[in-house]
Amino acid sequence: MPTHKQFGERNCQRNQFTDMNQKEKSADKELLNVSASERKLNSNDLFSANHVDENDKRLCSEESTNIIVDLNGIKTILNTVSKCKHCSSTDCFYVLEEMNSRRGLATSLPFVCKSCGYSSSSMASYISQNSYDIKTRLMYGMRCIGKGKCAARTLWDVMNLPPPAKFERLNSSLCRALSTA
Repeated sequence: MPTHKQFGERNCQRNQFTDMNQKEKSADKELLNVSASERKLNSNDLFSANHVDENDKRLCSEESTNIIVDLNGIKTILNTVSKCKHCSSTDCFYVLEEMNSRRGLATSLPFVCKSCGYSSSSMASYISQNSYDIKTRLMYGMRCIGKGKCAARTLWDVMNLPPPAKFERLNSSLCRALSTA
């Protein structure tokens, strides 16, 4: 028995039973000459025709786009472009968040006029199949990347967002929907 065991170099061996199509091979050769940023932009198809306004590629015309925004930004935009329909004053809105109506990422946003006290309220997410759409999207997104409840809680803690609620109930309903499909 030798005193020192010698290890040989490992060789990378691809799956020898499958072969890439000729089209995929030529596409891979073309991508080698392109920068990484251009490959990412082309692969994501950010500006498809059915999601973008023809005149301005920066505007998304899809009705249910979810974004994370700061409430102060909404307040600034609202006060810049709108006026109260009761007292016709401008730069008069408070944008608040009702803490008792918070349901995870879905929350109620009341708009209150400083001058006359008129208020209007709207939910930040639509309800679909007895659950808020944003919660279902969170669950599906976390499952697509292979993470679960703990990863979602960590993400929300880092982003300083309210924790996701009823994760298990949404997960079971998502499993039922996937099994029927």
